Amino acid sequence: MKVYSQQLLQMHLLLEINELQVQIQEIKELMTKCHIKNESVQKRRITRWTEEEDQLLIDQMHAAGTQNYKQIQIVTKSASQVYFRLRYLKNVFLQNKELYLNKTDLGKLKDIFSLQ
Repeated sequence: MKVYSQQLLQMHLLLEINELQVQIQEIKELMTKCHIKNESVQKRRITRWTEEEDQLLIDQMHAAGTQNYKQIQIVTKSASQVYFRLRYLKNVFLQNKELYLNKTDLGKLKDIFSLQ
């Protein structure tokens, strides 16, 4: 479906911006969670004395680090996809071209207009 209305284009752009902000917030929360885990592991490390306990702690740190890294990769990939959609919409908006919206996008726009 072709949409020519400047107002609809602006609303769609705002939706993408909001989605990007949500993704950025998720990344910040995940980074904070990783930082807190690393601090707690470092504090526990100070009190450990035996080699077995040290090795167990190292294994736990490695597992937690791997899991955190994978989570960060997933969220970052999602955020970059939103960023590229946002860039596309910005270019469309600036060039005042036609914008093709699918049914999901139109549903989001209808929800926004019904809230106002």
